[in-house]
Amino acid sequence: MPTSIQPLVRAARLLLLVAVVSVTSGCAAPSAILYKFMGPPPIPPKYVVPQTPLLLLVENAYSGAVAIPESDELASVIYSDLHEHKVAPLIELARLHELRDASPQAFSKMSIAQIGQHLGAAQVLYLHVDQLDIEVPQGSEMVRVKVAVKAKIIDVASALTVWPVSGDTEPYDYETRLQRADASITRSSLNHQMLRDSGQEIARWFYAYQPETMREENQDLHLR
Repeated sequence: MPTSIQPLVRAARLLLLVAVVSVTSGCAAPSAILYKFMGPPPIPPKYVVPQTPLLLLVENAYSGAVAIPESDELASVIYSDLHEHKVAPLIELARLHELRDASPQAFSKMSIAQIGQHLGAAQVLYLHVDQLDIEVPQGSEMVRVKVAVKAKIIDVASALTVWPVSGDTEPYDYETRLQRADASITRSSLNHQMLRDSGQEIARWFYAYQPETMREENQDLHLR
């Protein structure tokens, strides 16, 4: 049998199996079969980003005019994921860093829309990191990391927030489970893991995401 035909045959057999089970045992069983073979359904994006130049700008309370490693690392994770899924044409992060580093004082006085306009963006995905803390309960050897981020998308031409539609911000809050501290767990490694996981979750807001397991699907829907 030609290789190109085999997927079609498998799909036809699966549909036939579902049809037979549907007739004999109601609707619940076919759903379970489809889930077993196809996995959880895709999770739609929170916002479909227009295909116009997009600038990603990540700041925290201290990074208005200077480079902050945590902000830049989070931006790098999100940028890579958005680029991989072709969410929109992206303005290179290096150009943003060049603008910021060339004149930190002037950069700190620019609005989000002005920064976007200067770099040729039509829209800006702006994220503000409100919290990135390592928590150690008193008298405990356990640690966990908490992160809180607020996001919005600004239309550069009008300087108005186009997402969320409320005109406010979209919150992202997450904390890791408590884990026992040892020599292999450092503040840097905890921050790195949290920023990588958070960056991927935030990027998934803007494209259809296919979870691999029901647990992953429920976690993603909770974060949304």
